[in-house]
Amino acid sequence: MARIKTPAAGAAKWQQGVQNGAAAWSAGITAVTDSPMAAAAAQAPKAITNYTRALRPGGPWVTAMANYPIATWKSRCAAAAARGAYGAGAAKGQPKMLAFLTAAQITYMNMRQASQAVGAAGGGPTQKVAAALQVLMDAKGSFR
Repeated sequence: MARIKTPAAGAAKWQQGVQNGAAAWSAGITAVTDSPMAAAAAQAPKAITNYTRALRPGGPWVTAMANYPIATWKSRCAAAAARGAYGAGAAKGQPKMLAFLTAAQITYMNMRQASQAVGAAGGGPTQKVAAALQVLMDAKGSFR
């Protein structure tokens, strides 16, 4: 086996191996005749049994969570913040948050206008709320 001399050479060899393996990976997928999703769905009763056992009082998940030291949790959270993971997540999510807040602001303004229009036409509180809620329901797809 040839020895890899530098990290760059190792990365290049890895990339080449992955690219060369793509055809075999694709061929393996094409050869599958039974749906893996259907097989997973067929195991739902077993999953429910296992989840129920793990989540019951005294079960392994409940026991592990109850006995996890708060000091460990705190130190791991602090370590994530120290390495920048927390801020990086916020930076990564900022465009989605901006899109959400923009859609929310527009929807709020449209709800307010609809309610005011109904009120100006003589509608009572129930009709004003119904108009605002209709705008909210119509906008539900914009909050993603």
